[in-house]
Amino acid sequence: MSDLTGELTVLSMLILLATVGAALLVSRRKLNVTRAALTESGRELDNLRRCNTTLEQRLDTHARDLALSDARYRRLFEVSTISFCEQDIGEAKTLLDGLKAQGITDFRAYVAAHPEFLERCVNAIRTVEVNDALAQLLGYEDRAELAAKPPRQNAENALQVLTHQLEAAFNGWRNIAGSTVLIGKDDRRIPVLYRVRLVSETVQMSSHVDLTERERIEAMRLAAQAELARSNRIATVDALSTSLAHELNQPIAAILTDAGTGVRRLQATPPDTDAALRVLQRMQINGQRLADIVRRTRDQLVKGTREIAPLNLAKLLSETRSLLERDLIVHETLMVITCPPDLPPVVADRVELQQVLVNLIMNSLDAMADTPPRARSVTVTAQAMDMGFVRVSVADTGPGITAEALSKIFKPFFTTKVGGMGMGLQICQSAIEALGGALTARNAPQGGAIFEFTLPIADVEAAAEPA
Repeated sequence: MSDLTGELTVLSMLILLATVGAALLVSRRKLNVTRAALTESGRELDNLRRCNTTLEQRLDTHARDLALSDARYRRLFEVSTISFCEQDIGEAKTLLDGLKAQGITDFRAYVAAHPEFLERCVNAIRTVEVNDALAQLLGYEDRAELAAKPPRQNAENALQVLTHQLEAAFNGWRNIAGSTVLIGKDDRRIPVLYRVRLVSETVQMSSHVDLTERERIEAMRLAAQAELARSNRIATVDALSTSLAHELNQPIAAILTDAGTGVRRLQATPPDTDAALRVLQRMQINGQRLADIVRRTRDQLVKGTREIAPLNLAKLLSETRSLLERDLIVHETLMVITCPPDLPPVVADRVELQQVLVNLIMNSLDAMADTPPRARSVTVTAQAMDMGFVRVSVADTGPGITAEALSKIFKPFFTTKVGGMGMGLQICQSAIEALGGALTARNAPQGGAIFEFTLPIADVEAAAEPA
């Protein structure tokens, strides 16, 4: 019995040892798995450390590049002969972002209806720094003095320029450009072309090109041109008056003599009606001579030396807009040309027709003097008509033509301009009629005046010739 008990005890111990061994084997396997996982985690941690080191190196490199770039920019800003101004629009940008959050999409329309919002935005723009070139241009020895001035005090049309800058920030435009007159120290005035670039979300950089010398030369050129034109007009009028006096003297003298003779014949007793009739007939002939002299003189003034040829009207309209670009800028007027690509060529003299267009467009610019700048526009439309003509209309957004003026607008010496001679439209009408067309004037239903003229279309062979 004791032997059996001993054997059972040994067996129990063997079973226990086997169980413990199995448990140890499982634990060892788990330990190996854990060790492998830790090894893998260590490798991943090493990879993370290496990635972090690489990222830090790249950030350091990028920071150094930014610092070098900023240093180069600052050197250019400081030493450039081109004037620069840096402005902070951060506070204004916050106001603009709030406006967009409300669903507003048309900045111009909104500020026109809410001028107090525009004032807040303009007052929020701050000048950060100006360079020496700008300070010298405006007569400041101390750049800080210029930078401290409110931006709206630095230009004649500062509110318009700043509104344009705000509009650019609102719409995300990177660049805008325009012209203005800067106001410097002691009320110095400097005409410039400006360009504003958005260099970051909250910073705008403006550059300026001085136009003083260019405008002085342009003013001298215009003055010389005006003086030459005046001299030519004086010489032409003098020659014309001398010629007319010579040519009209004889038929007028003959008419006066015949009139006296006719009176005496009719006062005779009995009246000599046959002789009086012959006198009246001579007076009629001399009167016709007078009319022919006047007509010939007018034709010489209107026609001169003409070069009638097929003309590309669309090209001429584009050239005319370029010719009047400065006048359009001065009058703050938009000129729109509407012309189909298949418009046929017309028969006309290029110089004469362009002068007609210039006269009509300049009249429109003068007529819109009291129209708000944003509402000023001149629209020139050309289109082919039936019966072999092209119709050209010049429409403006001015006050239109009064009924009284409309009835006699093409009569010689009638004018509504102060100091005007009243011959421009009459000469235009005569020129168009001499080309085979007609010039008329009317008021547009929506307001403004419309001058329209027609010109004959060139034939097929002529149309093939270069304009």
